[in-house]
Amino acid sequence: MFRSRRLRRSRGEAVSPIDLARRIAYAGGTLLLAVVCASAQEPTRLPKYGSQAVRLFLAREYIQNHPAPDFWALTPYYAAQPDDRSCSAASVAMLVNALRAEEMLKADEQLATPDSVAACVAPHVWKDKLAPGGVGVTLDELAAIARAVFAAHALGPVRVETMRFSPHDIEARARLQKVLASNERSARNLILVNFLQSIATGDPEGAVGHMAPIGAYDAERRRVLLFDPDRQWYEPYWISEETLLHAMATIDPVSNQPRGLLVIERTENH
Repeated sequence: MFRSRRLRRSRGEAVSPIDLARRIAYAGGTLLLAVVCASAQEPTRLPKYGSQAVRLFLAREYIQNHPAPDFWALTPYYAAQPDDRSCSAASVAMLVNALRAEEMLKADEQLATPDSVAACVAPHVWKDKLAPGGVGVTLDELAAIARAVFAAHALGPVRVETMRFSPHDIEARARLQKVLASNERSARNLILVNFLQSIATGDPEGAVGHMAPIGAYDAERRRVLLFDPDRQWYEPYWISEETLLHAMATIDPVSNQPRGLLVIERTENH
């Protein structure tokens, strides 16, 4: 209950019933005005995700009823990017760990981390571009970096294919569906997507180029699960094929080309 210090006189004398009622009414009016003003000044709090994104927590049925090999290969190694520029390093670290998930590592073998994979190539190639003021890496640059990182981890032959999707490509959706369906059959091949984050999440403040692995593909519902490394703000979420295409078909201002994806496949048994 609201109590006003004005309910008692300064010398601690008792207040008459009439005076008390007046003062309670005054205090109540003051509180109401303060609440109204505070409400008017409080900014609108938007939901974390737009209608196009669905949290994995709320949509688990595909994972519960299908093998989802990529999901299980990636889940133990779902990494957070250490800052707002290192999504590529966190994503590649996840991929390295997932590609060797079936191996029995030795006691002295460390798991890949964003810092450890960045150290696999010369600083000017990757780490310097992730420093404050850096421009990050393009999709083509990351393809070359990924090959070097996989070689440094002795993964054997690994195919890294770059795919782009122009907004004017009428066959884009069919191409995407084909590569997603193929990828979902095995954990030996994984996909890393380069996209405009705001289109995926619905948050206009996230209008930046971003990278994340795909954790699963639900062909029946035509949606993909993104393991977004921006874990300060996000968890795994589903988006539709159409949303993913739209987000990938945006132009990277550094390369002046559409964004896209990398198909990564370990081609030799271990």
